[in-house]
Parts: sequence; structure tokens; C-alpha cells
Amino acid sequence: MGENFEKNCSMFMQIELKTNLFLFSERYKNKKPKHSPLRPPNAFILYRKHIYDELKQKPDFEFRKLHTSEISKMAGEKWHSESEE
Repeated sequence: MGENFEKNCSMFMQIELKTNLFLFSERYKNKKPKHSPLRPPNAFILYRKHIYDELKQKPDFEFRKLHTSEISKMAGEKWHSESEE
């Protein structure tokens, strides 16, 4: 009796977990229409793009070797060192 009980509990827990994951994924799906307008970029995204464009203009700087995360870190450091203007 103990083995059947453990198998049934294990099977029930697996079914419950799958059900909960399905319900969670259905609840938090993106509910925007497919062709909704894009969000406008925030100030940091625009600043980062400016930094990226500046790096591309430098002939001696090989920005292609940098990962986007490294460029973002550089932009973040410059962003924090800027004045409030």
C-alpha cells in the first residue's frame, strides 16, 4: 500500500506542477495586439545609442570586438558621471 501511495502522490504532484505552470504561463502571456505601436525609447537607451554611434566613428577603436553588454556598461558609467543637465 505504501508504494502505491507514494507513486500516486508523485504522479499527482507532477500533474499539479504542470497544471500550475500552464496556468501561470497563460496568465502572464503578452496580451498586446500583434501590431501595437512600440514603446518609445527611454533617455538611457537614447544615450547608449549616442555612445555607440560615437564609438563607431572612431577609426582606431575596434568596437566590433566589444559585446553589447560592455558597451552598455561603458554608457552606464558615463551616464552616472554626467551632470544633471
